[in-house]
Amino acid sequence: MRIKSSNRHLIPLPTLCITAVFIALGQPKANAQILYVSEYLSNKIDSYNSSGVGSTFAASAGGNPAGLAIDSTGNLFLGSQGLGGLVEYTSGGHSTIANGFNVPWGIAVDVNDNAYVAQYSGSSIIKVALDGTKTTFATGVGQTVGITLDGLGNLYSAEQTNNRILKYAANGTSTVFVSGITNAQYLAFDSSGNLFASTGSSIYKITPGGSASVFASGLSRAEGIAFDNSGNLFASDFNAGNIYEYTSSGTRTTFATGLSGPWGLASAFSTSVPEPGSLVIFGGAVVAGSFVIIRRRQVRQR
Repeated sequence: MRIKSSNRHLIPLPTLCITAVFIALGQPKANAQILYVSEYLSNKIDSYNSSGVGSTFAASAGGNPAGLAIDSTGNLFLGSQGLGGLVEYTSGGHSTIANGFNVPWGIAVDVNDNAYVAQYSGSSIIKVALDGTKTTFATGVGQTVGITLDGLGNLYSAEQTNNRILKYAANGTSTVFVSGITNAQYLAFDSSGNLFASTGSSIYKITPGGSASVFASGLSRAEGIAFDNSGNLFASDFNAGNIYEYTSSGTRTTFATGLSGPWGLASAFSTSVPEPGSLVIFGGAVVAGSFVIIRRRQVRQR
């Protein structure tokens, strides 16, 4: 069981300083300012700093590691196709906190650290509570790869079979957010509330009102996507073995190369963006006016 306790304190936003932390010894733990990528074909997870310098985070990540997500404490979650499980990496090591999933490719974590797992071949989305309890969040869904959440707790899912993106309220009721997105893969919000979707050869930008346009093209097989706080978008290209970085205007550079089937991406840079007029969540921090509310410490035990 994971037991969570937290205290919060206020830091004036202009004085906030975030420092990258690297673990050289002991068990792997996810930390801020690092981009994580799962290598589907080599069964491992890599980590990259902001300069593109990479290292192995987890040398053996089960069979065919796919979707990744980070919770408010910096713990990393993995959807493992080979294990059929949801794996959590903490400072104490890693463990499978829930299993029995049918191709768990899509992973997302809400502000209360509940995890959501989209089963590509299971026609459902499962919610996993802090104590590992599984409940069905949505059923009858099409083949879904990526899912993400906004700051209001709405969940978005990319349905490949129905060429659309659904929006789920916290109670599980759904509406069509946008249709006509063929072969949608993974999803990510930018800091303005625009939703981005990888679709294999292209990446789409979708406004809060549901208007879609092509943001980037010319990829061989785009999978995971994630943003940093400067508005740069990172995308994994499975066939090319590359991670690309895009500026807000769509200019592309190669961030990392030589990977073996790069799939899921997760970064503490990423913002969980609400609908307009609400708070913006930066990883484990909530921006409210000119202050940042930070969870000082959270303890989990099994």
